[in-house]
Amino acid sequence: MKTALETVGNAAATLSASSAAMKRKLERARWAALGLAIVAAILGALTTIVVETAPWRWAFAFATALALGLGPWLTAHFLGQNQATRWIAVRAAAEALKREVYRRAAKCKPYDGTAQEADIALIKEKQAIEADLGDVEEVAVESMDLPKSEIDLNTYVINRVDSQVSWLRRRAGDHARQAAALRGAEIVVAFIGVVMSAAGAAFGETDSAKYLAPFIGVVTTVSTALIAHIEAGRYDFIAAMYRATAKRLENEQASHAPTTPLPDFVDKCEAILSAENSAWMAKFLKE
Repeated sequence: MKTALETVGNAAATLSASSAAMKRKLERARWAALGLAIVAAILGALTTIVVETAPWRWAFAFATALALGLGPWLTAHFLGQNQATRWIAVRAAAEALKREVYRRAAKCKPYDGTAQEADIALIKEKQAIEADLGDVEEVAVESMDLPKSEIDLNTYVINRVDSQVSWLRRRAGDHARQAAALRGAEIVVAFIGVVMSAAGAAFGETDSAKYLAPFIGVVTTVSTALIAHIEAGRYDFIAAMYRATAKRLENEQASHAPTTPLPDFVDKCEAILSAENSAWMAKFLKE
C-alpha cells in the first residue's frame, strides 16, 4: 500500500510530465507559426518577381495563401489563451504538490501532528490543489525522486535547494542563449534589409531595384516575426526570474542558522519557489 507521501509524489510527477508535454506542443506550434510567416513572405515575393508563367504563378500564389492561412489557424488551435491557461494550471498544480510533499516530509504546519494526522492533511491538500483541474491526459512519467518519508536538513538541502538552484541556473542559461540567438538573427535580418534598401536606392528604377523591392518586404516581415517570437517566449523575463530565484535560495541557505527549526527553513525556501511560480504564472496569463 502506498503512503500519502508516495501518492502525492506520484501525482506531482504525473502532472509535471503532462505539463511538460503541453509546453512542448505550445513551443512547437510557436516555432511552426514563425516558420509559416517567413515562408509566406518569401513565397509572396517569389510570386511577384520570379515566376512569370501562369501555371507556376498560380501554384506560388496558392502556396502563399496556404501558408498565410495556416498561421492564424495554428495560432487559434494551439496557441490560444485556453491552451496556455490549461498548461499553466497543470504546471502550477504539479509545483504545488511538490511543495506540499517537501513540507509534509519536513513536518511543517499543518503536518506537525501525528503521522496519521499529517497524512490526512496532505491528502486533503492534494484534493484541494487538484479540485479545478478536471481530467488531465497522462503521459510517460519519470521518477522525480521526491521524499517518501520524513527528511532531515541535509537531505532537504541536497535534494531540494541545491537541486533547484542547479536547475534554475541551467534553465536561465538556456533561455538567455535562445533569446540571444533569436535577437542576433533579428539584427542580421535587419542589417540585410538596410543593405537591400540602400542597393535599391542606388539602382534606382532598374530591374535590379524592382527585384529587390519585394524582398525588402520579406526582410521586414521576418524581422517582425522574430521580435514577436522573442516576446511570446518571454525568454529574457524567465532567465532573469530564474537567476533571481536561485540567488534568493542561495542567500537563504547561507543565512540559515543551525538553531533554526527545519520546518521554518523549509517554509522560507518553499515560499521563495512559490513566489517564482506565481510570478511566471502572472506574466503568461497577463500577456
